[in-house]
Amino acid sequence: MRPRNHCLQTFISVCFAWALSLAVADAKDILEDESRFKQAVQLTEQGQWSQAADIFQAIAQDHPTWPEPKNNLAIALIKMGQIEQARQALEDAVISLPSFKVAQENRKRLYDHLAAVAYEKAVGKTEQLELPEFDLLADINVIDTEAAVQPEPLVTETESTGELSVQLTRFVHDWSQAWSRADVEQYLSFYSTAFTPSDLQIDYNHWRQQRSVRLRLSQGVLISLDNIRIYFDTDQSRALAEFSQQYQSATYNDTVIKQLVLGLEGERWQILAERVIQQL
Repeated sequence: MRPRNHCLQTFISVCFAWALSLAVADAKDILEDESRFKQAVQLTEQGQWSQAADIFQAIAQDHPTWPEPKNNLAIALIKMGQIEQARQALEDAVISLPSFKVAQENRKRLYDHLAAVAYEKAVGKTEQLELPEFDLLADINVIDTEAAVQPEPLVTETESTGELSVQLTRFVHDWSQAWSRADVEQYLSFYSTAFTPSDLQIDYNHWRQQRSVRLRLSQGVLISLDNIRIYFDTDQSRALAEFSQQYQSATYNDTVIKQLVLGLEGERWQILAERVIQQL
């Protein structure tokens, strides 16, 4: 009979070899996916956006913590005219790695564009706005996502933006409290007449009537907000408020990540658009 310590050493050696083989396989997979990523980038240079999008999407599914394929997938989708899917891809890129500044900047450019489109529509202009340029990434930087830091503001914070952040955080809280109280007039006063409903089939006046009825019928609703973050446009005339929202009532509960697009009208901030970006 072999000594027990010899059996133990054999077992440890087998386990080590197995773990090493897994590590080698993982490294091989990463190299293959990096090669596929570069292939997709080359396809974008040839204007083959659909084929590139398929590859970026497949890599993103295999590596959900990698923001680079999601960022590039969003740009390919924009080029294909699939704006809503592109928006979600950018949200996924930022969520997968909050410190990823390229995806943050691309997201900011897209939201600025969508806000400008909404404004042009509200004032009756029919001229089609040109899409901004977005940053496509040529390489994947495989890093430790556990070391990711919290997102930085899209505009470098100054004393003035710090004060505005406090002001707009209070604005968002006041909006949620008016909703909780079912104070119809106060709630609606937070919205601009240029507000674009998420349901593009209805106009502002129709949306206002619908919301008035629903608020008056609602009973025992409690809206709680957490993790409010404010991002500013460069001239500080528009802002994006992003937060988690918990909705509680006698018949329905949910938690979502929501965004409010805010615009400065005269001396008052108003809501120009709102959207749910993720169900939690």
